[in-house]
Amino acid sequence: RNRPATPQHTRHRCYAPRFTAAATQPPPSPTEWGLTMVGVRVRVRACSCRRYVVDTPGVMLPLIETEEMGLKLALIGTLRDEVVGYELIADYLLYTLNKNKKFEYTKRFALDEPSDDVHVVLTAVAKRIGALLPGGKLNLELAAEHFVSKYRLGDLGAFTLDDLTR
Repeated sequence: RNRPATPQHTRHRCYAPRFTAAATQPPPSPTEWGLTMVGVRVRVRACSCRRYVVDTPGVMLPLIETEEMGLKLALIGTLRDEVVGYELIADYLLYTLNKNKKFEYTKRFALDEPSDDVHVVLTAVAKRIGALLPGGKLNLELAAEHFVSKYRLGDLGAFTLDDLTR
């Protein structure tokens, strides 16, 4: 084949990355077959190239070394909230807020003073957001979910979960 000579930079355009967003789900969850390969045909100028996206959701260490590491991962949303439980995550969040002297939650949820008791805090959160079950009981599970979501949105102050003094 006789092709006209092309400048070096033109030949590389075929391999220049063109990204196509793949559909994702907000929480980490297993893919139906564990590994999915999606073929995306991409045209770049006069070249046609084939790109593949490999979906590996939930990639993480197979072993969580300590309970605290697992709670940190759950708090930042790496582990599914339903698996760990919102109340346990909220309890760890409260412990972390108090340890770091971040007491913004007392103003936000109308508490008189900081508390180590997660049920006291969740009761205040439930009252503040109007989380009621049928019969007028407080929905502490919904309150815990709200408390954790406020942390994830950054509304309870900025701090790191890791001890950086080591």
